[in-house]
Amino acid sequence: MPHRCARLCFVNDGTVRGQAQVSIIEAIQRAESEQAVYFLLTAYLESVWQNFNGSDWHGSLRLPIDGESDVLQRARLLSSDPAAEAENPIAAEAAEIFRVASERLGGSQPDNGAHV
Repeated sequence: MPHRCARLCFVNDGTVRGQAQVSIIEAIQRAESEQAVYFLLTAYLESVWQNFNGSDWHGSLRLPIDGESDVLQRARLLSSDPAAEAENPIAAEAAEIFRVASERLGGSQPDNGAHV
């Protein structure tokens, strides 16, 4: 499944050495702090809202994000509707992003059997 990518420049001694694309999933997994995870989720949600005209899946795409339990709840909600994921790639993408973020923040997965 394709993910939105951000271009990152690798800088060594102030010189750009090359570019690589990092998916939002990879960025969340590599985040050095919880604040970085929340920042990445917020940036993702802002980009989705600017380019999305559909349902927000029971508030799962709203801002602000209210802590770890909120991220886990959104992961559960988004992954609880496989039909929505099958019909809409944004729903599938959001479910995966929030699943990874909930694992990164608390080490737990949504407990519904989806995306094991």
